[in-house]
Amino acid sequence: MAAIATLRPLCAGVMRAISLAAGVTVVGRGSGGLLDPRVSRQHARFTASAAADGTVSLRVESIGRNALQVERAGEPLRTLRAADGALAVAIGDEAGRGEKRWREAEAEEEVMREKEVEKEEEEMLAEEVMREKEVEKEEEMMAEEVMREKEVEKEVEEMLGKDAKHEQEVMAEKKEKETEVMAEGEAGKEAPLKRPNDVEAAAAEAMEWSAAISDAGVMSAAACEWEARTLPPFRPPPKPSEFGGLGALERLAAAADERAAGVLLRTDEFVVAYDVYPKAAAHVLLLPRERLAGPAELRRHHLPMLRRMRSLAAWVDDQLHLQLPELAPMRAGFHAVPSMRHLHLHLISLDFDSAALKTKKHFNSFTTDFFVPPAVWEAELAAHGKLNIREQEEELKLKQPMRCPFTGKPLKNIPELKAYLASQSYKQLLSSLSSSHRPKS
Repeated sequence: MAAIATLRPLCAGVMRAISLAAGVTVVGRGSGGLLDPRVSRQHARFTASAAADGTVSLRVESIGRNALQVERAGEPLRTLRAADGALAVAIGDEAGRGEKRWREAEAEEEVMREKEVEKEEEEMLAEEVMREKEVEKEEEMMAEEVMREKEVEKEVEEMLGKDAKHEQEVMAEKKEKETEVMAEGEAGKEAPLKRPNDVEAAAAEAMEWSAAISDAGVMSAAACEWEARTLPPFRPPPKPSEFGGLGALERLAAAADERAAGVLLRTDEFVVAYDVYPKAAAHVLLLPRERLAGPAELRRHHLPMLRRMRSLAAWVDDQLHLQLPELAPMRAGFHAVPSMRHLHLHLISLDFDSAALKTKKHFNSFTTDFFVPPAVWEAELAAHGKLNIREQEEELKLKQPMRCPFTGKPLKNIPELKAYLASQSYKQLLSSLSSSHRPKS
């Protein structure tokens, strides 16, 4: 019987063509998913017929337990099973067992997913680089401003004249002699300036110094006026469209009232503001309204203010947990080398659940000794009158390998960190901390 259609293999040279005569032709599976009449297992039944005008009609059915893959012109690949019955096909359509097709499709999808992930990572990295460049630019501008101020000071000093300068030197010499006389009368020599390593010893030094200060002067009712208030609802603002610059916190500290953008609470002495790039579900900053560029400007007379700031942080912590009972425990601390101007105390929840936490530096800035509890600086100020911060040593802490702050578990990279923070074991650990006590600042 003459052939009216032909099944041609997609892979030339692997299989021979199959002639389809009018009527039924049954074929099986050959190599690579191609159809072949020479095998014993039957997979497909083709029914062919030709009209008087020469038009060919073809139908294909799947037989047995194995499905066919059929791709008709202009349509997506479809699966044909025995229960589906016959499907009309035309010259140019493709049919086969399709295993190789499926493997290729899955591989293509995996490649596409990998490319999307790579693209997202590149975009995140580019965004981080842009922010770092903006910070560097702000730092350069700040350095230029410092240089200009020094030049102005030098000009003023020259204008004072030799006579005025001589008078200053005489007064300084007189003051130095008075200081030496007072020092000779003291029993011991002051300890060398260094940062306390032992928090318990630091706290003991702070307690000794605080004995000389009246309770009214350190924590008066007026100073803690927030305790009679209720914290406004915690509603973090959306991410800003652009970086606010190194002076953004200075502007927040000078905010006129609580309705100012980014402000959660304003007291007579402090402003509590939202961190616009939060590194956890709850992340706020406590800013003194007094103009203090950073920790380098702190002196012994700032101790009462620091204690009130720590008291306010504990109060905000309690208020946030009243509003958000499921919130993770919180911790308060200063960054040893802050990236923004104006002294600010971080209060952050330990879930670290935030899309803004993107780098090892972000995580380590809150989970290493770079994050300084207020009591440590209070003790150092009490003992020495100022802080001794070794910036290079502190910066190295940000480059340490990431670890769980509670168990010490190593975390190789950001994806592994994110998976660990979302794990049930870490959530149970936070839950156990919540049920026992919150970490002290």
